[in-house]
Amino acid sequence: MTMRSVAVVLAAAIESVGFATWAALPAAAAGSPDLSVTASPVSAAIGATAPLNVTLRNTGSGPAAQATLRFVAPAGATLENIPGCSINSDNTQVTCKTPVDDSLGPGWSSTSTINVRVNSPSAYLAPGTITLATDNDSDPTDNTAPLRVTNPDGGIPGLGSSIPSGSS
Repeated sequence: MTMRSVAVVLAAAIESVGFATWAALPAAAAGSPDLSVTASPVSAAIGATAPLNVTLRNTGSGPAAQATLRFVAPAGATLENIPGCSINSDNTQVTCKTPVDDSLGPGWSSTSTINVRVNSPSAYLAPGTITLATDNDSDPTDNTAPLRVTNPDGGIPGLGSSIPSGSS
């Protein structure tokens, strides 16, 4: 079908129902995005910095416009900024936003890396969060993952992570 034939068919359709009716018809609904984020724990000793790899995906049937990726460090840890993102004054939150005219299409997948610095043992106690979100996500339950930091030596230093010999 040529462009002229498409235009003729479209004009005939508008004429048959009237322009006011045609203009009031809802636009065809695009599919919905389904963003998800996953991350493995990062292992770093106190005073060390280690990379955290995060996998981001859109497994939905529609694009995700104006998506936001946010990293929140666990207490006792700080983050290094990612180029193109913003970081708060105490280096505990990094926020990245897609440009207004950009979107993460269906099937989109990416790995993002952020450096995490362990400043105190409290970083091992409770995780921070990693969130990837957009307004029209079809399943927001998979938009957040824990940002976990583990001690490469095991246990939590200074909190009795080993049992002294001779104890029962």
